[in-house]
Amino acid sequence: MNDVKTPLQTAIFEALNPLIDLYDVAPVTAQYPYTEIGETIEIEDMDKDTFGQETTVTFYIRDRFQGSAGSRANVNVIKNTILNALRKLPKNGLPQIEGFRVTAVRLDDSNSQKIADDTYLYFTEILRIMFRTYQLEPNP
Repeated sequence: MNDVKTPLQTAIFEALNPLIDLYDVAPVTAQYPYTEIGETIEIEDMDKDTFGQETTVTFYIRDRFQGSAGSRANVNVIKNTILNALRKLPKNGLPQIEGFRVTAVRLDDSNSQKIADDTYLYFTEILRIMFRTYQLEPNP
């Protein structure tokens, strides 16, 4: 069975990069708000005829405000943009990704964090999105 992480991340970047600032690792000069792709978790989902897996990808949506006041509005807009774009992968936009078929995209969980220091207020939304994929048979 082939690993889906690289073709899946490529498809994620293709779907989201025109819409949001997305990084694998954000540079220190990144402009807020931005999103980073974080950790992945994989679980095999296979039987005697199919090779599949569930891959959960973590997204960190980050925003920063000068002082002690700010709004989660930008973070919420980006969250909705990500969910709307990625939920189209299985049916409307991308029936397969480089040797795999996407059959489900589901929000596993979402949580938010607020951290303040002497200069800035930071908001981070952490999304975990599950992708169910099956490896396509290679063409003879």
